[in-house]
Amino acid sequence: TFPSFIFPNHRFFGVAERTSVIIPTELQSCDHMFGELYVYTSCTYSCISSSCPLKNIPRYEVCPEQYPNRIGTVANNEYLAFFTKSFGDFYTNRYFVCDNKVKCIDYSKVCNLVDDCGDGSDEESCTNHFKCNSTGYYIPKTSKCDGLFDCLDLSDECNVDCSSHILEDIILKVFSWSIGFLAVLANLFIISKSIFTLNRCRTIIALLNKSFIITISFGDLLVGCYIFIIAIYDGIIFREDYCPKQINWITSGTCSEIGVLSTIGSQLSLFAMCGLSLARTYGIYYSMRIPGVVTWIKSSQVFLSLLMMMISSLSIAIIPIVVIFENFFVNGVNFAEELKVFIGTPNKQKVLAVLEAYYGRMMDTKLSWRMIRQMVSEMYSHDFLYRDFTAEIPKVDFYGNDGVCLFKYFVKNDDPQRDFVWTI
Repeated sequence: TFPSFIFPNHRFFGVAERTSVIIPTELQSCDHMFGELYVYTSCTYSCISSSCPLKNIPRYEVCPEQYPNRIGTVANNEYLAFFTKSFGDFYTNRYFVCDNKVKCIDYSKVCNLVDDCGDGSDEESCTNHFKCNSTGYYIPKTSKCDGLFDCLDLSDECNVDCSSHILEDIILKVFSWSIGFLAVLANLFIISKSIFTLNRCRTIIALLNKSFIITISFGDLLVGCYIFIIAIYDGIIFREDYCPKQINWITSGTCSEIGVLSTIGSQLSLFAMCGLSLARTYGIYYSMRIPGVVTWIKSSQVFLSLLMMMISSLSIAIIPIVVIFENFFVNGVNFAEELKVFIGTPNKQKVLAVLEAYYGRMMDTKLSWRMIRQMVSEMYSHDFLYRDFTAEIPKVDFYGNDGVCLFKYFVKNDDPQRDFVWTI
C-alpha cells in the first residue's frame, strides 16, 4: 500500500504532493525498527502495539534558532506551519518537535536510542528500547533479558521480567535438592560397603569389578556434591539477590572450584564405566577359563589403572583454569564499575575494539590477556595516589559461562573452546 504522509491527518495549503510510504499489508512489530522507519510505520497505524511518536505540531514559531530559510503555510485552516527545502528542490516538514519547543530533529533521529532532543521526548514514547535505570541510556528492546549486561547498573537483566536465580524452574530446584541429597547419601553407603568387602575378592575379575564400582560411586558422589552445592547457593545463599551478584559469582574461585568438582566426578564415572564394561566383556569372552587369582602384582596393576583414571579426570578438569592457558579458556573479564568504558563481562573482541578506538589502529589483533590488561591499565592515570582499578581484573573462565558453573559439554561451531570440548 502507498498511504500519503505529512504530519498525521493534516492538510497544508499549497502542498500538491505528499510522501508515499510503502508499508506491509499486515500489522508488524515495531520493536526492532528505528528512526524514520519506526516513525512512518507507527504513524500509518501499521504497528501492533506502537503508537505514533509525533505529538507536537511543527508550527511556524517552534525551533526559532533553526531553519532560518523556512517557508510558512496554513495548515488545516487553523495554524501556521513551516516547511524547509531539502533533498534538492523538495520541501519537507518531516521534523519532530521536541517538548522543549526549541529544538527540532529529523525523523531519522526519532526512536533511535539516542536522546537527541536533550529532554528525552524523542525516545520516551517509543516501544523499541529499554531505558537503563541509573544512567538513562537507551538500549534496543531485544537486548533486554538476553543474558548480556548492556547497562552499567545491570538493570537490563536484573529486573522483574528477567532471570533472577541460578535455577529458574521450580521442578529443577526440587530435583537438585532431592537428587543431590540422595546421590551423596547413596554413594557414601555404596562406597563404604564396597570398601569393607573389597578384601573378599578372590579373582582379578572380581577385584576389577569391585574397584570400578567404587570408582563410579566416588565420581557420582562428587557430582552429587556439586548438585547439592548449586542448590544451596541458589536457594539459601543468593535467593532473590542472584542477578546483581551474578558477575561476582561467575568470576569467583568458588564457581571454578565446583566446576572442577563436577568435571572430575563425571569424567571419573565415565572412565570407570568404560573400564567396567571392558572387564565384564573380558570375563564373558573368556568365561571358560579359570579366573586368575588376586596377587600383589595384579592388585598393583588395578591400583595404577584407577590412578591413571583419577589423574586423567583431574587434568581434564584443571587444565581450563590454569593461568598459562588463559588465552584459550578465558571467555571474558569484569572491570571495576569505576571504569565506565566496559560493561558486564566483555569478551576479548569487545575489549580489543575499545583498545583500538583508544590507541588507534593496532597491527596485532591477537593480543594475549596479559597484554590487554597492561594496555587497559595504561589508559588510566595512576598519579597522585589514585586507586588503580585495573590492578585486579576478575576473569570469566571456562566454568563461568553460566551460573551453574558446569563444563561446556555443548558448544557451537564458533566457540573458542570447541576443539577442546569435542576432544574430551
